[in-house]
Amino acid sequence: MTTWSVNVSMLSDWHIGTGTGRPGDIDRLVRRDRDGLPYVPAKTLTGTWRDACERAAFALDDGMPSGPWASWVEVLFGTQAGHPDQPGGGLRERGPRPASLSVRPAHFAGALRRVVAETPAVRDAVTIVRPGVRIDPISGRAMEDHLRFVEHARGGCELRTTATLDDGGWDEDQRQSALALLVVGASLLDRLGGKRRRGAGRCSVRLGIESDRLGEHLTWLRNHPAPSNQPLPHPGHDPVYKRGDLAAGPANQERSSDKWEQVELIVTLDTPLCASAAIVGNVVVTRDHVPATLLLPALLRALGSSVAERAARAGDLVVSNATLGISGRQGWAIPRCLVHPKGTLDLDQGGTMTNILVASAEGTLQMKAHRSGHVAPISRQRLPLAFDTPERLVATHNVIDDQVQRPTSDVGGVFTMEAIAEGTVLRSRLRIRQSVADSLGDDWLTRLAGPAALGRSKKDDYGQVTITTGGAAPAAPRRPADGRLRVWVLSDILLRDQRLRPAFGPEAMAWTLSERLGVGLRPDTDASSRWWVGVPDRVESWHQRWQLPRPSLVGIAAGSVASFSIDGDLDEALLDEVEDAGIGERRAEGFGRIRFNDVLLSETTVEGPRPSEPDAVNRRLLAAADRDHDMARTIERAAWRAEIERSSTLAAVDPLARRRVLGFHGSKPGPSQLGALRTVVSRLRSFADRPVVLGWIRDIERVGNRRAEWPDGVRRFLTSLVERDDDVWNVLGLSGEGGRRLCLTDDGYDALRGDLWAEAVRAVVVRAAQAQADSLRGGI
Repeated sequence: MTTWSVNVSMLSDWHIGTGTGRPGDIDRLVRRDRDGLPYVPAKTLTGTWRDACERAAFALDDGMPSGPWASWVEVLFGTQAGHPDQPGGGLRERGPRPASLSVRPAHFAGALRRVVAETPAVRDAVTIVRPGVRIDPISGRAMEDHLRFVEHARGGCELRTTATLDDGGWDEDQRQSALALLVVGASLLDRLGGKRRRGAGRCSVRLGIESDRLGEHLTWLRNHPAPSNQPLPHPGHDPVYKRGDLAAGPANQERSSDKWEQVELIVTLDTPLCASAAIVGNVVVTRDHVPATLLLPALLRALGSSVAERAARAGDLVVSNATLGISGRQGWAIPRCLVHPKGTLDLDQGGTMTNILVASAEGTLQMKAHRSGHVAPISRQRLPLAFDTPERLVATHNVIDDQVQRPTSDVGGVFTMEAIAEGTVLRSRLRIRQSVADSLGDDWLTRLAGPAALGRSKKDDYGQVTITTGGAAPAAPRRPADGRLRVWVLSDILLRDQRLRPAFGPEAMAWTLSERLGVGLRPDTDASSRWWVGVPDRVESWHQRWQLPRPSLVGIAAGSVASFSIDGDLDEALLDEVEDAGIGERRAEGFGRIRFNDVLLSETTVEGPRPSEPDAVNRRLLAAADRDHDMARTIERAAWRAEIERSSTLAAVDPLARRRVLGFHGSKPGPSQLGALRTVVSRLRSFADRPVVLGWIRDIERVGNRRAEWPDGVRRFLTSLVERDDDVWNVLGLSGEGGRRLCLTDDGYDALRGDLWAEAVRAVVVRAAQAQADSLRGGI
């Protein structure tokens, strides 16, 4: 793997939109990231870069549509399986070729992104709204009812991202061929986003590789008119671990003396992650966790050992689903036995829920349970219960048809993806037999940590995560059995009955647990109001190489609970063993996790968490030496100007405010004198122009008939506003903390007070004078 930085300098205003608007305000909004800042999605950058590389390859192949350089484009960017020009032969046999190049979204630089994210008052200043109109192609005139307002991100900024090339097994000529094509393509990439044929989106792309000078790569291309003659093999799509090829096996029953070693895996989402649960129309719906079926292949590749692969097949290496981290522990699927009356507060609002496994909730009110979400394991009787659900994002993407340069249904059109938000911390647990861990070497834990790509569309906008390891948290306390076995299903369970048919009822669970625990289990109908609260779940998946759907998996859904009466003596050590190993099929892939006699299942009622106050944010502003200081100054200047316009307009439309600021009241000065005031104040451009306005005020005092038109209070207020630097900022609310809240740089407050002083005085006086003149004429 080779990773380098990619810097995108936006030379003009740019628009990469969401396709939506704000009714009554803006017709087209720019796409923003989680911090509220415009960014370049990786799909946009990758698609435009691919188009530029295709143009370069077309020239290098002397106009041949399928020459050797065109093949390199497919190697780098992957097969366009849905494209109408893509030949279909061979795709079913070998599958589409995955991309060797992975590009991530380009965001504002770290320091600038941080300081703007911490200053919500200036976020709107990052963009500018531009009007537009549709032109009648026949008459050449503007069409009626076709005025629109389009939001653009300000130019002059630099966005940064990274690109990773999977060049494992390539020789030096192959690597140089790929880099030369990418550098030449990047030099041809000079516009991004919408309206780029009308002046928007001009950009410059620089690659942070060792030799990124275009001349050197052009020289190499002249000396090597054809790429390396060694064709790159088509990579297989089956990783070291084959999904669905893991047998539960009897190993974990026969080797109970071989202890389990447990490691906590902390998965931090660097970009949004889509763990596809279903496709509804053109919407890809994500799960609220990362299934172990996605996490296990990455872990086995990181370990890089056939020992780990064999252990996973034998059930001696087990990975749990990566669920939301709550209170520093891995969250568990909320039990479905917790219900509350419909219309009342539930757990996420601090409400109280009833456990129908041990208490009756019958009554006139309709009861409702959580269908999703996770709770933290209770330790030391800690209540109220910690409950949370991951934040989800929804983004719309499109596939561009090269012929019409618009998304069409022929190539995929528009589609929407739901994803878990970036920054979310998920936690998983790896269980491995001690003998297997010893055979992996002393550094096997170190190899597990690092970056990984998981889920759908993981080569661009989604799926980039960082995995770290830690010691497993101590086991949560368990209530004594007291003749009952309460079972909490933490992940989907895949069971089979005595005839080896898929089973998803409590009878199959009781039969399986009886075999594993060596005791008899029967429904606990005497000691609880309901002994079984569960639903079946269906899991769908797709075989990438076959390009066909996999068989459906039907099992017991996570969150289901059951209570059994025990016939026989229960071994506590055996309970721990079954909890660690799980039950059912495909346990190495996260299925079959259960919890016995948890404290929560014995509680009659459970309270949710109380809402907490947000923590205060201490901003660290940019210094003059910082790289993005100039862009930050542009943004904060725009924010100050927007506040000057807003506050001066509010002061002008209120008669009491006009009297308080400039002393305007009654019928004097008249409209003509107010017009003269606007003319004189409009000449104020800096501190050096103060004498012009002050001299005009003194001339009023010398002429008797003019002095009669200007009351003493008005002249006094005008003189103070022009002479004193702070008066105008006090009027606009930009003095002290009011102005500093709009600053991104440590020297911005003093600099902007000086640069924008004349503009602020003009805004206050001109707007107030115009509003006063309108009121005298009966306008307002």
